[in-house]
Amino acid sequence: MLVVAPKLVVGSWIREVKKWDHLKDISIVAIEGNEKQRMEAIRTPARIHVISRDNIAWFASFCNLNQFDMIVMDESSSFKDETSQRTKALIGLDHPKKVILTGTPIPKNIEDLYSQYKILDGGKRLGAELSDFRRMYMYKKGRVWKPLPGAQQTVFRRVKDITISMKSDELLNLPPVTTVRNEVAMTAEEQAVFDRLAKDLCLEYKGIEINVDNAGVLSNKLAQLSNGFFYDENKVAHTVHQHKKEELEALLEASACNGEDVVVAYNFEEDRENIIKTCKDLGIPALDMKENKNVEAFIAPGDSRVAMVHPKSAGMGLNLQEHCHRLIWYSLPYSYEEFYQTLKRVYRQGQTEHTFIHSIECLNSYDQRIRDIVNAKGNCNEALLQTTKWMADKGFEHREDETFIFDLNTMLAALNQQAQTQFITR
Repeated sequence: MLVVAPKLVVGSWIREVKKWDHLKDISIVAIEGNEKQRMEAIRTPARIHVISRDNIAWFASFCNLNQFDMIVMDESSSFKDETSQRTKALIGLDHPKKVILTGTPIPKNIEDLYSQYKILDGGKRLGAELSDFRRMYMYKKGRVWKPLPGAQQTVFRRVKDITISMKSDELLNLPPVTTVRNEVAMTAEEQAVFDRLAKDLCLEYKGIEINVDNAGVLSNKLAQLSNGFFYDENKVAHTVHQHKKEELEALLEASACNGEDVVVAYNFEEDRENIIKTCKDLGIPALDMKENKNVEAFIAPGDSRVAMVHPKSAGMGLNLQEHCHRLIWYSLPYSYEEFYQTLKRVYRQGQTEHTFIHSIECLNSYDQRIRDIVNAKGNCNEALLQTTKWMADKGFEHREDETFIFDLNTMLAALNQQAQTQFITR
């Protein structure tokens, strides 16, 4: 079997195999390191080879992947771009057993499903090309492709026969989880700085000027101010307040008194620096989970350590649930996938303690907007889970001649949105 996984997750597969009695005699080899080390690993006989997604295109360039009896793609949402080399290496394999695994199949919208399912069936269910998928299920608004009304349920029905949807809280006996919003507030003067930038798109603060020329830059600057700082044009951080840092200090101090390890998730580099400073002041080791050696150090026996996690680099695949039951969001990510995957580093199978998820949020700031964005994206993933489960329970079966008909209201809504599309009956 070949397992393709994020770089940090490769080590997790090796560690997990050793935990189970029925797998203790299974040989598993990681294809990692420099090219010479990777070649040696490939030549090493084993039942399972694990390779990072960053190296799969290199591997496929000289190795026929069909020689493996089974291929597993862990965290398959990272293969949602069909034009990437990693995805091209896996699409079109004439292979009897292919499995993709993810907790977040739809990071943005239903288009993210296309290449993941194309890896499995070569485009049989959702179209041979992305253009086919868009023509059937989407319309273009400006430069952005959006799902047609009703298309989401249609797509879910098309992939139901090769999809298994499972929720851990329904299948596993997990301990309780408590979500806590640790709210902080800016002073009137600090709030005025935030409001001025949001309204005027420009700001002068202690001789430093900020000018915003588009919505993306504005949202980023407002998120920075919510965390207590902003970057100037030279990427230098300027502090406006430290309310989140002070709240983090209180939380970590209480955890240290109980001998607890804590995971702290952050967004900006300045957030990371504040976490490090806070840990240093409290005498608590701060370990960045970007490095495998720090992962090993965190899961080793010990008390009162902080695992720093950036959702983009270390939010997937790490199994920290046996060593920690408290996660603190210093700042929330815009991505539901990053939010959910980071949460599952702590609250997953193997967790035995009452789990606490803290979110340090600044009142009357951009934090509330980010939370709304994450929740909206999460609803789409939940819809896929519930729809495929409901169809399985009701006994719906996939048919090759299945007819898809958009009802009249859906058609009128699409026309009202000036969507140029074809309604195709197959």
